[in-house]
Formats: sequence, C-alpha cells, structure tokens
Amino acid sequence: GEAKQAGSWSAANPWLCRIDHLIAPHSSALRAASLRALQITDARALPEAELVARIRRVGALPEAARRAFAVELRDPELSTRALLALGRTLREETRAAGCALIVNDRLDLALLLDADGLHLGRRSIGVAEARALLGPDRLVSVACH
Repeated sequence: GEAKQAGSWSAANPWLCRIDHLIAPHSSALRAASLRALQITDARALPEAELVARIRRVGALPEAARRAFAVELRDPELSTRALLALGRTLREETRAAGCALIVNDRLDLALLLDADGLHLGRRSIGVAEARALLGPDRLVSVACH
C-alpha cells in the first residue's frame, strides 16, 4: 500500500491501516506504541454487522493482539445521532473484545462514549485543549497530512 506519514494503508482494505504516530502520555494504560492496526468505520464500505463480527474475532485473539487493535469511529455521512448510536455499539464491543475505541474529530462523542482516544484533524481544536478535557490517560492522535 501507499505509505503515509500517519500510517500505512492496506490496498485490500483502505479503511484498515497500520498506526505509526500517536501522541500519548507515558503513563497511559493504552500505549500508543502497542497499537498496530486501526479499523476505520464507513457504513457504505463495511456494514455494522460485519464491523461487529470483526471486533468479535479480534476478541478471540491473544491479549497482545487485542491490545494492538483499535476501531476508529469516523463516518462523516452519518448524523450525530447515528454516530452516537454506532459509537455505543462499538464501545460495548471493543470493551468486550479488549481493544481500543478512538473517535475521529468529535471530542463530544469521545467524552460521551468514554473512548480510549481521539483523532484530531487539521481544523480541530489543539492537542492541549483536547488533552485538558480528555485527561492524561487517553490517546490523542493528530492528522499529519
């Protein structure tokens, strides 16, 4: 796949990428260094039932593999209500599977869902502001392109 500064994208699944750069405190229970795969949500490309099935398959893996996997709630086509509903499902499934939930560019949803992290875009609030609201133990990633 095409290498990008923020990760390497899979040619077979453009919504699954390898994570290269995240910002996290050293004390974080969920360490950025341990994350290796990120499933990005997209209702058009991956129906919710298949996404949930993938998360459940991850839950059957050894602990180290589960801790290396994260799901990013990102679907700009969905309304806030629909994103929150999907996020609640994903939060329940990721907790049961032992993997992380990261919310894309929606600090409000990250807080409501008690997400493990937040991904900030180029037009988002700053890392310091996000960190002040999220606390020291959640991941914050930043778009590099």
